[in-house]
Amino acid sequence: MKRAIVTVHEREERAYGTEIARLIEKNPEVAADPVIFEILVWYVENGDANEADAVDRSNTEREVTTIEDLISQGRLHVRGVNGARGAAAEALGNILWHVPEIVEAAWAIAERRAAVEPLVSVRCGLVHAALPLYNSDKARCARLLERISGHPETFNQPAHFQAAWVKAAFPSRRFQTFAKAASVWIAYAIERVIRRRSASAGSPDESYWLAPLVTHHGVRLLPYILRFVPEAGQQLLYRMIVQGDPNTRAIAAWLVFWQSFQAEVFCSLADALAKDGVVYRRLMADVASHAIEDAEFRYRAETILRRSFNDNDTQVRSQAGDVFRNVKPDQFDRYRELAHDFIRSPAFEAGSYGFFHALEHAECKVDDIVVAATNILMEDIGKNGNAAGRRSMDLHQLQDIIKKEYSVSEGDPPLRAKILDLIDSMLKMELYGVDAIVGAHER
Repeated sequence: MKRAIVTVHEREERAYGTEIARLIEKNPEVAADPVIFEILVWYVENGDANEADAVDRSNTEREVTTIEDLISQGRLHVRGVNGARGAAAEALGNILWHVPEIVEAAWAIAERRAAVEPLVSVRCGLVHAALPLYNSDKARCARLLERISGHPETFNQPAHFQAAWVKAAFPSRRFQTFAKAASVWIAYAIERVIRRRSASAGSPDESYWLAPLVTHHGVRLLPYILRFVPEAGQQLLYRMIVQGDPNTRAIAAWLVFWQSFQAEVFCSLADALAKDGVVYRRLMADVASHAIEDAEFRYRAETILRRSFNDNDTQVRSQAGDVFRNVKPDQFDRYRELAHDFIRSPAFEAGSYGFFHALEHAECKVDDIVVAATNILMEDIGKNGNAAGRRSMDLHQLQDIIKKEYSVSEGDPPLRAKILDLIDSMLKMELYGVDAIVGAHER
């Protein structure tokens, strides 16, 4: 394989750079050979690239419900790896995980290309190399990420607006709640001023250069920068929120939402961003549904989820309802109050599959929740009907749970009486499958 790579590379036209990069990426151990590594470096610095580096916005109007929807709207990364230079940058990132002895050489290459690479699409590939380099030097990696996502000609411009925004957006923990809200309001005012100035001056589209930050690799790396190199991370957030397009700003908000469940300093900005529209509320609900397992910020997550259960947007309610997919069977007891709030909310109709699955496998007593959920479900069907099987899946899941509760209620006459009353009501409504619950123990 090494001989084949060298032979193809030595051809005068050097027309197979992308294929060579892909071969090395799939067989990273060959890069331990200095000759092969130098060939890869040659393509990182001199390989051809797709010069049509215009942003594809053809699908930016699609509905956004998750972070994946936002990331998938970027096309520059795909375009970059279609050329030899971008593909080689991607390969460099992969081999760094397998050939640690090239780390220092890789630092020099990545920093050099970040300073001069003219195509943002190729810069997107450089982020892949930055990811493993983070483990070598966190602060240096943060500086590299700033350079990769910055316009080469404006990178060192004065940053007084940036400093003012960062100070306002992340108020001191010593501030009272109203003071924190006022501070974040100032950050919003700074954003409005900068956006108006940029629009009136016809400034270059900074969001174009931010594309490397909103690739999968960029979004994977940024949380670590925000947590462990916070000053640099907050400066990157400034650029994404204040200078980015709507897609970039929403991804930055998602990052802030996650950080707000790890560090209090992000909470005020997160709460403000969550009010910026339905996309932001969907993202916040999704993050809160996953962050609830963190005991330190559980109260914050539950507060956000309760509000999201009653949101007027179906997707927000659905994202919040997915919280029960993340509840472990031996921890369901911690979320009993949240479960009761869920079944009394509009979210119960939008996203009950995960809830019933969690209820069925819960390792604690849940009969009160089962009875309450059944009553609410029957009331809904009685009022709104079950046309086109609107709630058939819920009924199927619930009947299995009731059957389980019935089978273990023999020693609890009051509970059995409640369950039998439910079964009677379901039989009167002629709901399919109810007779299987009691079987031979029919009343």
